Amino acid sequence: MTEALKQACLVADGAGSRHIERVTFAIADGGHVTDDIVETLFTVLSVGTAAEGAALAIEHWPPRRLCLDCARSYQSDNGACPACGAVGLVDADAEDLVLVSIDVDG
Repeated sequence: MTEALKQACLVADGAGSRHIERVTFAIADGGHVTDDIVETLFTVLSVGTAAEGAALAIEHWPPRRLCLDCARSYQSDNGACPACGAVGLVDADAEDLVLVSIDVDG
């Protein structure tokens, strides 16, 4: 979360903006990150940054999986590999939290 907020502030600064209006994160369903954790960390870590006071949006994405048969990496709610139909396991190395987008003031 800390690195994602730093990146968001750098992007806003590069766009010539001093304030971020909205930050959107995605969290992997079934992962260790919850909406409450994201909200709490965002509130605390954004203080004193361009993201302070920004609206927070949270999207939920299906977990990233690895196919046991064809070794393909994919996202799926039902677990079935889109390439071969076999069941995959949730990728333990996949990111649980992803910075999707920021909206800056004009």
